Amino acid sequence: MIGEPPYSEKQGDRDELNLEQEDIETINRVRNQGVPVVVILLSGRPLIIEPEIKNWDALIAAWLPGAEAQGIADVLFGDYKPSGKLPHTWPR
Repeated sequence: MIGEPPYSEKQGDRDELNLEQEDIETINRVRNQGVPVVVILLSGRPLIIEPEIKNWDALIAAWLPGAEAQGIADVLFGDYKPSGKLPHTWPR
């Protein structure tokens, strides 16, 4: 899982919406081992993922699930097949 820690109000203010370099490096280390990469992105807003997503096998945008992440587990273990469409395109 990569993304943003939980935040509220001004604590979540950022000048950039890019992924953290540490997250990118972690994904690359896993990918370089030949392991399929399924990225679970936790965030409170769309982040800039376009430069990296081509290197991922799958993406789950889980947003910030709060204290209960059962929905994410349901998807990962095949108990629920995700579908959906954002009302706006993801930013480039």
